Amino acid sequence: MMDWMKLALVSGLFAVACETKPSDTDTDVLSDTDTDDTDTDDADTDDSAVAETDADGDGYSVEAGDCDDTDDTGDTGDTDEYGHPYTSYEGWETYEYGWGWEPGWRDCELWWDVSGTPTTACDECEFAFEVTLTYDHTSKNDGCFWQAGDMSWTYGYTEDYYGDGSFLMSYWYGYWLPWVRADFDSSTGEFTYEFGYEDEYRSYYWGGHHLYYYETDIYTGFGIVK
Repeated sequence: MMDWMKLALVSGLFAVACETKPSDTDTDVLSDTDTDDTDTDDADTDDSAVAETDADGDGYSVEAGDCDDTDDTGDTGDTDEYGHPYTSYEGWETYEYGWGWEPGWRDCELWWDVSGTPTTACDECEFAFEVTLTYDHTSKNDGCFWQAGDMSWTYGYTEDYYGDGSFLMSYWYGYWLPWVRADFDSSTGEFTYEFGYEDEYRSYYWGGHHLYYYETDIYTGFGIVK
């Protein structure tokens, strides 16, 4: 068989393999330096110098440049080139405000259902999500109706923000800024955050007398990150 015919046959076989094999099947080795490559058809087939991982052992990775990039969204254990192993976020967020003579009084209690899709916009975050907050219209909103609606934000989480502890990060006008204190338990996926105060005892001076009251102004959030 002539050499050019052999070359055509081999090239065709590789092309079919890339469409059908449940693993990385790029046909050309590129000269990058990653050492944790999960491609099975040759030693190193992507053009990124960042190591890819396949912790769940399914034969897929999410490294850019491989022909199976989209086959591993949602596979537990795999990470992308930013090191984010999480692909979903579901939870809730509340805002409470109250000013009254007794503790527990609330002028408004707003609730949102929260869902998120991953984003790699925050390289320094443990995870980052584009989140949608869907307003629960059964909420009490007498005192803060201007917040009673759906919202969209970009949230991230960092375990140590320049030595100042863990924060929920918010993307604001091109910058990632620490918004509220947050905690994340990687063993359960529980993500919690809180900002503000609840039933603080305060006073003001009016008509020659001190009047005492309780005030609440607090955001609270809970979610499961997977």
